[in-house]
Amino acid sequence: MYHILGSTVYLAGSADSTCMGILSPTDGPITMELSKDARWPMSNSGCRFPNWLTGSKWRNLAYTELYEADSSGYMVQIKHQRGHGLQSHYQTLQVLRCRTGNEETSMYEGVSYTSHKCSSSYQCVRFFKRNDHVVEVNTGTLVATSAEACQTQNVQNMTRKTLLSVEASSVICPHTNERTIQTVSSPACTNSLQPNCKRDVMVKVCQNTIVKRLQCLSSWRQEGKTYVVAKQMGEHDVIANCFTVDSGGDSIQLSVDRQCNMGTPLMLSQPVQYAYKQSTVPCNTRYSTTSTEKAYTKNLTSSVSRISCQLRTILFVLVTFFLFTSTQR
Repeated sequence: MYHILGSTVYLAGSADSTCMGILSPTDGPITMELSKDARWPMSNSGCRFPNWLTGSKWRNLAYTELYEADSSGYMVQIKHQRGHGLQSHYQTLQVLRCRTGNEETSMYEGVSYTSHKCSSSYQCVRFFKRNDHVVEVNTGTLVATSAEACQTQNVQNMTRKTLLSVEASSVICPHTNERTIQTVSSPACTNSLQPNCKRDVMVKVCQNTIVKRLQCLSSWRQEGKTYVVAKQMGEHDVIANCFTVDSGGDSIQLSVDRQCNMGTPLMLSQPVQYAYKQSTVPCNTRYSTTSTEKAYTKNLTSSVSRISCQLRTILFVLVTFFLFTSTQR
């Protein structure tokens, strides 16, 4: 039994399915008083998250969370992955609802009304577009009012996550496409950093005699540094890491960036350094077919055609001979 009085709802329920014991909306075994939360931001408020964020689905580098926006761009759901492979499914962990926001070219700062299970609070959110396939999200402390969300004390220790577009595929790793085969400087390793001009790029790194084959997924420049997101070659739905690639003199140093990988297991425990030599063959011609290779292929095709013709002639003669001898008998 219920009664609506203004913006308040009075509700009474029975202890079981008999509906006995309910005397009025305010008198019964179970009673509730429901009122509208004045803080609740309505979807028609006009606030939207940036298009470069809502136009794609995003995963964290640990591949445990999926960020997905609704069609209006007003709400972003953070879903947690349960299970692996065919048994995996996503469960909504948090919901960010846009309250206010200011967008620049590749940066967005606003206030979100964040819901987690039965709890909702305001928090300051910042999104940084690193490139078309990488976004960084920073979230502040959960607070009671919208006005205090982005105040200094609530954004000093923001949680930082790097997100990768689910549409990201392999790309050429930075610096490596201009070099010859690299030699690792560590005496414990004899493996090499192997560049490749093709799309399916593989970089082999070794540390403590363990070889990891890394596939580059995206890269960008930020504050004078080169960043690259990579995962182990041939693996699906596994962790990716954010690396910094420092190139200077005659060496390349590959390091994991701890801030960029916040909350993600690290693939390398310490930096790996390689020596290199500048390649004398441009990347766009290194894998092209040379005139010698083309001539060889042409001659080979011609030889195969001649042999095929000769075989057909021999077969015709044998069949004719067989038919002739059969007729004579």
